[in-house]
Amino acid sequence: MNKEVFELLFCVIGFGWITYMAFKEKIYEQNQNGFKLIIFIFIGIALAFLCFIIPGGVKYTFVLVGVTMGGTIVKISYHNIKSVIVCKQMVTGLYQGYNSYYSKRISSYAPIFKYNYNGHTYLYQCLNTYSLHKLEQEMVKGNEYQIYINPQTPSMFVLEKRIGIKCILHLLFGILCIFTGLYAFMI
Repeated sequence: MNKEVFELLFCVIGFGWITYMAFKEKIYEQNQNGFKLIIFIFIGIALAFLCFIIPGGVKYTFVLVGVTMGGTIVKISYHNIKSVIVCKQMVTGLYQGYNSYYSKRISSYAPIFKYNYNGHTYLYQCLNTYSLHKLEQEMVKGNEYQIYINPQTPSMFVLEKRIGIKCILHLLFGILCIFTGLYAFMI
């Protein structure tokens, strides 16, 4: 086996472990969409690995990687766009702080709000993430702000009723990845 096969096998094993831990920790009960995304990526990588080890299957590997990566990006972008559309009900929320999500290059932060709706109190983080600069400059812990919740699922909310240009660009990039993968299939 060559280096690429081992690298892809490592990805399959690594993502298999992530999938196993997500299942073991019952992530599907807390976040069904996130769990479906994990399963989708794992199946795509596993199928790409199988195609890679089959003689003549390298072409199909490129197709599966392109479609899996593009599909993942499209699904995330679609979820962000959908959240802005379905969160229609404006309520007042008390800003509690934020959760941090770190990566090597970019970190993002999800603001946490406490709010009341239909006689129930909710304490959740925003569906969208923001830069630390934006949160520290525009938000003060303990102050009230207008947020938009989903009336059918009040635990879902966004801060702004607009779709950002980054979300649109991610969606277009995901579609490009899908078409590039499918184009490789036709060659």
